[in-house]
Amino acid sequence: MDCKKGKLAYNGATKKVYPVLEDDTKIVLHFKDTLDVKNAKQSSVKGKGNVNADMCSTLFTFLNSYHVYSHFIEQISENELLVKKAQPLRIRVIIWNIADKRFSRTYKIDKGYPLEYPVLEYYLKDSSLKDPMISPDYVCAFSLASHDEMKYIDNTSRKINAVLKSFFNRRQLALGAVMLEFGRDIEDGRIILIDEISSDSLYFYNLETGKEFFSGYKNLLDAYKELHDRF
Repeated sequence: MDCKKGKLAYNGATKKVYPVLEDDTKIVLHFKDTLDVKNAKQSSVKGKGNVNADMCSTLFTFLNSYHVYSHFIEQISENELLVKKAQPLRIRVIIWNIADKRFSRTYKIDKGYPLEYPVLEYYLKDSSLKDPMISPDYVCAFSLASHDEMKYIDNTSRKINAVLKSFFNRRQLALGAVMLEFGRDIEDGRIILIDEISSDSLYFYNLETGKEFFSGYKNLLDAYKELHDRF
């Protein structure tokens, strides 16, 4: 699809957002090579943006085959996606399948412990409040979403988690956690999956080594190359 970008609208830690000229219902997501966490040795990995864009394209397309609707339209370059414009809901969903360091510290269980049932958490996206954990009742009380919309988000999030667990398992990866965001399509108002599903929003283990995927590499470039090969 021929797509002409406007001036930079937002420059985040790992992505840039551009408007689409002559079509205010779409935007372009540009995936950067910068790392989303502090790293003592490097602040970016060449090609990381390409890997994340490819992952998003693959996973959004795969989820769509299971009738999980998102803002994804198509990948338009190595590190850019064309997506529908949506109004974010200001909440973040995290589903845990395996305990990480934070989960282990909070609930006093071993890191890497496989949970018998996925744990779904909601967080309010507000940096001034340090993004506190909230319940669906808070979401509704703050008029961020209705009860019916929250039921849809809960069901859809659990469906996404189940589908992705199977997808990753076939690639010798165990999905430890997935972070999701939802928004309202500006054209019809329905709730859709937005933002990204990539190495920046996923936590997973390498089933061949039993270790967290990125912890087994001295050179992060090699890790991203291998991850890309598995997709």
